[in-house]
Amino acid sequence: MRSVLALGLCALLAAAAVTGCAKKKTISTPEGEVTVEERPGGEAKVTVEGEEGTVTFEANKGVSEKEIGLPIYPGAKAQQTGTWSAEGQGKGAVTAALTTSDSVEDVRAFYKKRLPNAKEVTAQTGDAHMVNLAVEEGNVKKMVQIMREKDATETQIVLQKMEESK
Repeated sequence: MRSVLALGLCALLAAAAVTGCAKKKTISTPEGEVTVEERPGGEAKVTVEGEEGTVTFEANKGVSEKEIGLPIYPGAKAQQTGTWSAEGQGKGAVTAALTTSDSVEDVRAFYKKRLPNAKEVTAQTGDAHMVNLAVEEGNVKKMVQIMREKDATETQIVLQKMEESK
């Protein structure tokens, strides 16, 4: 499965190069086939089929609170979203990258209130302030990463839900 995932990550880079050139393109490699499909609104779907299974990546398709299992910070602007899944492997992830003009502490307080059992790691350097909150519920791991660089005007929020069969 590692080779399929590695191939899939390479396929995401290929998607950026193919976007705008074709609506759908399939590339054959020794490890399997990679299909890149450009969709309206900047969305892209990359499917990697190999001996070990099928991995699907979808970029900028939009993510709901229900799908990611975490609240979306009020007023935050979506920068990038995506999902990946490994067919037959019971694995997958949903990710949303957001920004807000609110402070790291405001964002942290919002998520800490909604995830009271989250493990927290905080780091502050001269260049950035970062907070990571993580919750594990059975085979599902949810993570909130909050970061703001010293001179930045916006705080970055990355929400991620990872699921793996046990």
